[in-house]
This record gives sequence, C-alpha cells and structure tokens, in this order.
Amino acid sequence: MENAKKYCPNCGKEQTKESIFCIDCGYDFNEKVFPESSIKNESKSKFNLQDYKQVLKDKRVLGGLLVITVLVIAYFTVGGIDIAGTYEADDTMVDNSRSNTLSISRSGDATLRFIDDYDQLDISATVRLVESNDGYRYYADLSENVKLEVTMPITELYDGYYWYDLEEIIELAGLQQKQNGNMVTISGEVPAFLAKQMDIDLSEMEIIREDNYGALILFDTFYYDVD
Repeated sequence: MENAKKYCPNCGKEQTKESIFCIDCGYDFNEKVFPESSIKNESKSKFNLQDYKQVLKDKRVLGGLLVITVLVIAYFTVGGIDIAGTYEADDTMVDNSRSNTLSISRSGDATLRFIDDYDQLDISATVRLVESNDGYRYYADLSENVKLEVTMPITELYDGYYWYDLEEIIELAGLQQKQNGNMVTISGEVPAFLAKQMDIDLSEMEIIREDNYGALILFDTFYYDVD
C-alpha cells in the first residue's frame, strides 16, 4: 500500500499525502516552490506564520470594534429617549423679547431655559428625566443635582428681588460667580431642594407627551418641536 504520508523538503515536517501546501512553512508541493525564496529558510517561514496569526488577530479586533460602532450608532439613531429634541413654549413663540425652551437629549437630560430681554434674565436648569411606565410621562430625577446657569443684573442679585437669600445659597452650594459689566452669571450644580429656594421648583415637573398635537405639556404649557 502506498504511504499516505509525505515530508516537506523545506522544513521536514510530516504532511498528509493530499497536502498542497505545507501546514508549517507554506511550501508549495505542486510548484515545488519554497516560501519567500528558493533557498530553504526555516526561520523566515516561521516568521511568516506568526505574521499570518497576527493578521487573524487584528481582524478579530477590527470586527469587535465594528460591532461596538454599530451598537453606538443604533443607540443614537434608534435607542435613547424618544422625545429628544428642542421645543419652545407656545406663549413665547410670537414674543421676540422672551424665549422659553425645553431641550431634551437622547440620554435623558432636559434643559429648561428662560430668556427675558426686558428684565435681562437668562435662566437655565438641567435635570435628568425619569420615564413613567406608560411611556407618556417624564419626571425630574430629584436624587441628582440640578445644573444651573443664571445671568441677571448684579443689582438684582444683591437686593434679593428675584430669589430669597440668593447670596447665602450661592455660598452654601459653592456656585461660581462671574461678573461682566453690570451683569453677573451664576453657575454650578445644586441639590434639588436648594434649586427650589431659588424659585426653580422641579418637584412638580411633569412632562406629558401629547401625540395628538405633536407637542409636550409642561407646567400647563404646550411646547412644540422647533428642530
């Protein structure tokens, strides 16, 4: 019976009779060609084998990164909170001197911003939303801090016209103050109970999705998508 084994003339490794290439060094049995050279070079062929293994490893890593990228894109295009967008209150849409907007990110952060040119006020508060079980109502997560940024005339800050004991709250919460001419900007994060003392009460915050009107309802006010 004819022997079912043969040996590679390049590296000497035993091969099956049907082998076309040496599984160890890549020698071509049909063409009688040594890998990379017509001269036997075992170290060179082993180096090429390691290179091949590295290529396979790199492909697996690339495939993993591709899967992660697809998941991230899917989250931002399909997943996340489904009311994400920028909305404006109906009572300020026709008033150029005032603006009342609600911006919601896909990750669930909601920013309320009120601008009044007449009183020189610019107030924004950012909170994390919690979705109800029915998917039509959203509430402020009062367990997390509220991000505030308030700009107003410095005279109003010191006479306490808008907020009770505001200076004490600023010091207690470690808020940042930045003065620009006769205006002052206060920014930072505060617990919800301190925000309430600044007349930013989020405990009653409830955003209702009103699909019939293509709007959101907040504090009995309709907010329409302006994106």
